[in-house]
Amino acid sequence: GSPRDATTTGLSAAPLPRLDGLTVLAVDDNQDALDILATTLAEAGAKVRVAASGAEALEDLQHLPADIVICDLAMPGMDGFDVLVLVREMDQLMHRATPVLALSAYASQDYRQRCLDAGFRGHIAKPIAPPDLIRAVAAIART
Repeated sequence: GSPRDATTTGLSAAPLPRLDGLTVLAVDDNQDALDILATTLAEAGAKVRVAASGAEALEDLQHLPADIVICDLAMPGMDGFDVLVLVREMDQLMHRATPVLALSAYASQDYRQRCLDAGFRGHIAKPIAPPDLIRAVAAIART
């Protein structure tokens, strides 16, 4: 084929980073989203734990730390911003700093900035694109 073909196939075939040895806690009240998160991250080598609510996530973290938390922002009861605040409080008590990634259908630059200002380490847009998810988690894991 032409050189243009080579670049387009080259991009999609770029090897995805591996997440071996990382423990990720995925939090979402939507079971389908949780399944996508869990499957995608596990295929990349991560150990994945799932929680269907903010309260469940916090209970999980009290027992076992996670390397990274991925939290949906729009959840009933306790939203992702609430979860972030409580994870930070728990981190202070336990002398750790758990990076939290925001997961949201809102993907505007303003909203992304709001997430970063709140203390999230990154933002993943829904619907979840598995390569973006893996790259975002790997980028945080390396910092």
